[in-house]
Amino acid sequence: LSHAMDLDRVVFAGQPLERNTRIEIDRDECLGDGLCCDDAPGTFELDAEDKAVVIDPAGDPPEAVLEAAKGCPCDAIALIDPATDAKVWPET
Repeated sequence: LSHAMDLDRVVFAGQPLERNTRIEIDRDECLGDGLCCDDAPGTFELDAEDKAVVIDPAGDPPEAVLEAAKGCPCDAIALIDPATDAKVWPET
């Protein structure tokens, strides 16, 4: 599942994240513990299978979405630079 969101003013690794950074959730990796929902409740929720889904890509401040991705214990949430298709998070 992939959604685009505006992370225009967030700085990560010394570089601002690009506008329209995509949020991708690897449902096979998601443990369903809900930490992302705690960090960014307007963006993420757990579905009927207890897997994270994006309900509103702009539902929380970009900083909260980045914290949710960083806090995922299984790195199931990826932030993708739309210009290069490179992963911004998790770091590779």
